[in-house]
This record gives sequence, structure tokens and C-alpha cells, in this order.
Amino acid sequence: MRSSSKLGDLVNLMHLPYTGMVLSFVIVGAAASPTVHPDRLVATLAAYFLGLGIGAHSLDQLEPNGSHYVQSLSRRDLAVLGAVGMGGAAAIGAYYAATVTPFLLLFVLAGFFFALAYALPTLVRGGLFHNNISFAFAWGYLPYLTSYYVNSQSVPPVVLLGGLPLALAAFAEISLSRSARRARKQDLPPEAYATAERALKLLVALVYLLAGTSALLRLA
Repeated sequence: MRSSSKLGDLVNLMHLPYTGMVLSFVIVGAAASPTVHPDRLVATLAAYFLGLGIGAHSLDQLEPNGSHYVQSLSRRDLAVLGAVGMGGAAAIGAYYAATVTPFLLLFVLAGFFFALAYALPTLVRGGLFHNNISFAFAWGYLPYLTSYYVNSQSVPPVVLLGGLPLALAAFAEISLSRSARRARKQDLPPEAYATAERALKLLVALVYLLAGTSALLRLA
């Protein structure tokens, strides 16, 4: 939906349904952990909301293929939002690396790298990491694994396998999203991408349901 205000643009660029999927993966990771620390879960959610929802999405708008829905925010606005979002996420990660375990820095650095490499493909290795596989790892697998690790400070082999369905869900999301976006840019009739958009909505709902169910089972 087009917007005529900076606030509307900010809401548009955050892609809230898809950012919500990433936050859901964080919840699933925490729920799978044998020990859940509420403050660490909230901090991980905040870090991904800042780093992806605001930071990476703002930087992505600086690229030539940025969304045409963002009209009112200037390049300076986007750069500031990107810096604030990424900086806030990095600060949260650094705090918990200092107070919980320094090995958490590996996850923080990986998240920071992929956020920049995916959002700014023309500046990072010629777009080498701007693809569906990188997206699935950075925004499906890594949020789950980071959340599990910050709560448990361990990564059993079975947990590594547990993240694969989430990565597949993220892969499906970006594949469907790209397909629908291409159809809209080509001015094809809505019928040409209606199926992809319905599948996207169903996928988002399923991931939200998974996160909610995981949290309820953990509480029980």
C-alpha cells in the first residue's frame, strides 16, 4: 500500500508480516531450549526487530531495487534508520555476549554480516549473498539457532536439524514473495499472482501458529 507520510513509509518498509515470521522463529528457538530466560528472549526479539525490521529493511531501500511503496523517506532518513536499527541490534548482542557468553558474538557477527550483505548487494561481494538460500539461513535458521543458544548456551546436533524446517519456511516465503513482486512490476493482472499471495498469507499464518503453539506447550 502506497503512503504519503514518513510514518506510513516506515510501516511499509518494515514488512511486518514477514518480520513477524522472523520473530516467530526466535520464539520457536527459545521454546525448544531446556531453559528459557525471559529477558534473553525479549532481548533477542528486540534485536531482530531492530536489526531486520528497521535496520536491514531501511538499508535495502537504498538499493536501486528498493520498494516503490517508500516515497516520503529520503535516502538520509533511510541511512539513519538503518544505522539506528543495526546499531541497536548490535548493542543488544554485545551486552549479552559480555554478560552471558562471549561465544554469542559469533551469532551476532553472523547476523550483522548477512543483514548487510543481503540488504546491500551492490556493495557486498557483488550480490553474492543476495539470494534465497542466504535469506533462508539469515532470516529462518539463524534467528532460531541464536535464540536457542542464548537461552541454553549449547547447540546439540538435534537442534541443528530442528532449524531446517524453519529455513525451508523462510525459503518458501522469499520465493513466493519474489514471484508475486515480479508479476506486479510487470503490470500483470492480479490473477497472475493471486495464488502466490494466498500461499504467502497461509505460510505466515502457519508460522505464527507454530510459534504460538510452541510457546503454549513450553509454558505448559
